[in-house]
Amino acid sequence: MDEPADEPGRRDTEKRWGDADQARAPLIFLAVVVTIELAVLVGFVKADGATPFAVASPTVLGIAGLSALGLALRAYRLGRSWVQWQGVGWLLLVTSLAATALPLGAFSGAAA
Repeated sequence: MDEPADEPGRRDTEKRWGDADQARAPLIFLAVVVTIELAVLVGFVKADGATPFAVASPTVLGIAGLSALGLALRAYRLGRSWVQWQGVGWLLLVTSLAATALPLGAFSGAAA
């Protein structure tokens, strides 16, 4: 039996994600997180590599990434487009792994 055209599973496989309203919220979320992350990085530079700022950088990105994946699950359960939220979540989680180099550099710089 075929699913009706408005079912989430069918809509996802047909790749019809052109709804601008559903894509706006993940982009705003990403912009806010990037703004916060830039503020943390500016604090890191101005504090000459202080450890609290170094640890805050991957923490902010990791928490935001997990939050975005939670919002993706919520959107999926409500029958909305969830793919944009999942993309934002994974982007932030991968970026948090790259940002883990900051605390490692701060700890090694403090030991020298």
